Amino acid sequence: MKTVSFGYNTLRIGATNLFIVLMVIFLISMAFYLNDPNEWFIFIPVVVIIIGIMRFFILNFSLPAFKGKPALILDEEKIISFVSDETAYWKSVAKVNVYYFNNYFLFEMVNEDTFRISTKWVEGSTSSINAYIQDFMQQVEKKDKVHFL
Repeated sequence: MKTVSFGYNTLRIGATNLFIVLMVIFLISMAFYLNDPNEWFIFIPVVVIIIGIMRFFILNFSLPAFKGKPALILDEEKIISFVSDETAYWKSVAKVNVYYFNNYFLFEMVNEDTFRISTKWVEGSTSSINAYIQDFMQQVEKKDKVHFL
């Protein structure tokens, strides 16, 4: 099978960017409103926390989406999630559980490790991604005669 890649969810990225812009406007307006130096002692730690959160979302989701980088790549030997920074090789996967309500996959590995890949930030539905995952796992099973549980 050929490599399949999924981009970032543009609707979720757009909503996050709108929230960031509104938060910046709020922080600037609060900075102009504050007069007493004692109020700044409360305001500055809150601003640092909010800027840290905004930086996280911008660096991990907005910039890669704007650059057109994929969020999820499936190829013949592995699945790579750039959202959660996880890589799983099909030969090591024992079982895949799909949680449609929470939008994530739970991979149970042969060595009894587990990890999950969220699809909230990935373009496409969880069911369409699941169809590709099942196809890739069937190809590996046929090719290497590895039996998945």
